[in-house]
Amino acid sequence: MSCKKVTTVDEYIKEAELLLRPLCERACDLLRSAAPGLREGIKWGAPNWSGNGNVCGLGAFSQHVDLFFFFGARLDDPRGLLEGTGKGMRHVKLFPGAEIDESGIRELTARAIALDAGSG
Repeated sequence: MSCKKVTTVDEYIKEAELLLRPLCERACDLLRSAAPGLREGIKWGAPNWSGNGNVCGLGAFSQHVDLFFFFGARLDDPRGLLEGTGKGMRHVKLFPGAEIDESGIRELTARAIALDAGSG
């Protein structure tokens, strides 16, 4: 990523490492379709989707992309997709060329939205 300040998710993707751009696009498309009612924007320099509060986001690193869930520690994750050990946040690591469990990510996103709405 360059040091350029981005203001939209699409700008963020354009600034990502060339190798990761298709993965960022796919991940963003997945989140957009799984969470059409959430507000999309940039927070802390990265894509963020929010409802009542922050729900999920995306981060492009040098070799992988993270989908992160702000209250992931509270999400049921029967497929074991979530990683992390902090008090709240968890993430799903995506790597170029690796299979993406889209249905599992959709399930996590739905659970995160329900939690944000107060019904989870």
